[in-house]
Amino acid sequence: MTILLIALALGLLIPAGILLLRDVLDNKIRERDDIVNNTDIPVIGTIGHAINAGTLPVKEDPTSSFTETLRRIRTNLAFALKDKDQKVIMITSSISGEGKTFTAANLATIIAMNNQKVLLVGGDLRRPTLHRIFNIPNDAGLTSYI
Repeated sequence: MTILLIALALGLLIPAGILLLRDVLDNKIRERDDIVNNTDIPVIGTIGHAINAGTLPVKEDPTSSFTETLRRIRTNLAFALKDKDQKVIMITSSISGEGKTFTAANLATIIAMNNQKVLLVGGDLRRPTLHRIFNIPNDAGLTSYI
């Protein structure tokens, strides 16, 4: 009976310890609370993953939940950037394929739909895609002006 109780305790404690250790050693950002609780960085908004979205879902489906999320971010940005001198928003990341161009294009579109002027500059010199999203020629780019 003692051996059975020891085996049961070890059978419960060892997996629980492994799960607890895995959780303690996890240093990835999994949810919004990881940023809010561990930094002083303000979170303006959260954009969910758009599975079946086209290149400009804000323009294609103005009533979608994705579009409403970007409207909320636009409103939060208006409150966060109160001063007239604060006019630059930069979207960046260290890994390709995370949706920087997609987010920037849709955010610029939702701001422009609010009758505000927007200048969108794509800084991806290796694989530019903004010209394809907005169907404009790619004759002159950022390097032409630099």
